[in-house]
Amino acid sequence: MIVQQGADKDESYWLVKSGDRILGPFKREEIKKKLYEKEIVVIDEVTTPMRRWRYIRDEPAFAVVVEEIRKTNLGSREDTELGTFTSTTQTVEVAEDTTTPIGGLGAPSSIQDAEIVEEKRAPNSARIAPPQAPGRSYGYGQDRRVRQDLKRSARMMWIVTIVVLLGAGFMFVRLQADHEQHDTGANLFKLVNEATVARKLGDFRRATEIYKRLADAGYLDPDMMIDMAALLLKTGDYSVSPARVLDTVQKASLVSSRPETRAKLETVRGLMYLVDAGRENAKSQYKKARDSFDEALKHEPGYPYAAFNRAMSVYLDPDFDVLDKEGVQELAAAFEGLASSSRAEPSVRSSAALMAALTLLKPRNPFYAARVGRALDAYKQSNAHYWQEASFLRIYALYLENNIAKAQTDLRLMLSVDPFVTGEHFVEPLLYVAPLKWASLLPICEELYRGINVPSGPSNRVWPEPEAMLQFCRFQAGHRPETARENLAELERKNPLDARIRSLAAYTMMSLNPEQAKAKVADATDDQEWDLGRVLRGRLCPRGDYKCINGELPKVTTVTPPPLYFRVGAARYHLALHAEALKAGESGKAEEYMRRARENLDIVQRISPHYLPLLGVTAETEGQ
Repeated sequence: MIVQQGADKDESYWLVKSGDRILGPFKREEIKKKLYEKEIVVIDEVTTPMRRWRYIRDEPAFAVVVEEIRKTNLGSREDTELGTFTSTTQTVEVAEDTTTPIGGLGAPSSIQDAEIVEEKRAPNSARIAPPQAPGRSYGYGQDRRVRQDLKRSARMMWIVTIVVLLGAGFMFVRLQADHEQHDTGANLFKLVNEATVARKLGDFRRATEIYKRLADAGYLDPDMMIDMAALLLKTGDYSVSPARVLDTVQKASLVSSRPETRAKLETVRGLMYLVDAGRENAKSQYKKARDSFDEALKHEPGYPYAAFNRAMSVYLDPDFDVLDKEGVQELAAAFEGLASSSRAEPSVRSSAALMAALTLLKPRNPFYAARVGRALDAYKQSNAHYWQEASFLRIYALYLENNIAKAQTDLRLMLSVDPFVTGEHFVEPLLYVAPLKWASLLPICEELYRGINVPSGPSNRVWPEPEAMLQFCRFQAGHRPETARENLAELERKNPLDARIRSLAAYTMMSLNPEQAKAKVADATDDQEWDLGRVLRGRLCPRGDYKCINGELPKVTTVTPPPLYFRVGAARYHLALHAEALKAGESGKAEEYMRRARENLDIVQRISPHYLPLLGVTAETEGQ
């Protein structure tokens, strides 16, 4: 398009230099529109044909527009700060002399020529797209409002960034805390299981230590704390006061809403008084114990542990010796009721049966002999703990009934029982059972010896068993054990063919001369008289030689009570074979060995769950 010289300015076409680009040509109204729309700014330069480049702000043709923009930007208070801009672009003069170059590209003879020059200086897109003002332009770098907007935007971006980072940090900490809490919870759960297993298997010291760790970690479950107090009493560990533990539990909110827990707490408090009775004023302590047990029974009527221990506090009280016949029968009836209670645990039932027999035997009255016999038979069917001692008391009951012949027969069987069994059992911590020691049985043993050491049978022969029984009682009671050993050796020389006497002599020699003891029972046969001899032969296997023990098991399967020691040893032996088979990749053999191990352990668990050698073996099989 050709524009005639002298045309009205309103009809003029303008070129715009924005940064390094030349745009146009545009009519004046188009430039105004671009100014309003901020496609160009007032510090951009403009020119018309034959004129020099000038800032838009200095061009009179755009004075009104510039003022409006200034007022719009400033509002009512702000003023426009126009920075100095030094253009590095070469100034092009549009002169009348058509030979004067424009920007060094040759002189355009018209606006159309200038457009051609622009096309050479910049790509076509520069004429179409609005200019992208650089940081030093008026709209982005020099105008105060624009700078403030940029600062606010920058501040906002920093705030957003900080908020995002804080949120991410919070989520990380939360996830980490949840992970640690999960680990802590899993660890607590594992410790609770370990303590439960240790307590069940009689490892009371380990259970107590774990309970302490749980308490230190803030796990204050009332039942767990009460169990810990009971174990502290059982083990004699007073590093933590049982009374303080119970006081802590008493403040817990769960106790008041759980009658059984409250009854359990008062039961353990009563046990604490029973333990203290041996160190302080016994009479007052027994009274406090009974008050605690009565309180437990108020919360949970018929609670077996409280009922048993209350009866036990009466039995232990020195006033028991002056009880009349009715008082003895009442106490015995309390124990007998617990012995037959379906609500009571097996440990409570068996302990109650034993205590019923001891209660009825204390007056040495033949009137109670039959009940004593029934109670002891019930005990031996449910527990192997005091099996030999219970058998001895059963013989004494027969003696009280004047059944001498039966007493002599049962005496032979009693002398064939494994004497090590008693020390391999433990008592439930919530029960206070007076230990049945041979020292306390020694007076009965001497009385029984005098009563049944009489001639009997067709030959009117005096059997050696009563003498052997007396020496065995003395040896077990620790009453001049050296003399008892010598007397048994002398009795063996007088009866060289008596397998029972020989086995008893070997038993007394085991700690002194194991090789000599082994020689005495080396030729033990399957004869019933050799029951103890066969048991001792297995007991003399080297410590930890479970293969040897397993080899002896078939020879003692008919022994009464069942050979628990050998069953556990056989289980350990098969567990070792199981591990070897796994290493060799023989899965079939490994499964068979594990089956045999569990089979033996199940037998022991059914006969006597409180058998200490089970400790660790059961947990090992459960882990497979």
